[in-house]
Amino acid sequence: MTNVTQIGAPRPRVLEFFAGIGLAKMGLEQAGFSVAWANDYEQDKKAMYVAEHGDSHPFALGDIAKVTVDQLPRDASLAWASSPCTDLSLAGN
Repeated sequence: MTNVTQIGAPRPRVLEFFAGIGLAKMGLEQAGFSVAWANDYEQDKKAMYVAEHGDSHPFALGDIAKVTVDQLPRDASLAWASSPCTDLSLAGN
């Protein structure tokens, strides 16, 4: 298997919509990406995300419909959106 990023090359940046607690972030970063921005609308999820991953990039807490384009990094290579999992989440609704 060929690695898509070369040693020393900048990692492609990702916008992570509906980030939850950051499970997709873990996979994206293992695949060579760097999450540059994330969002979710639940305070508990943000708290778990930050506890697990730190706060090295912006996390927009709130309704995605209220996010404007000027709040997003312009150099992202990928936008990722996870499907809601509130029916399966230990965080609940």
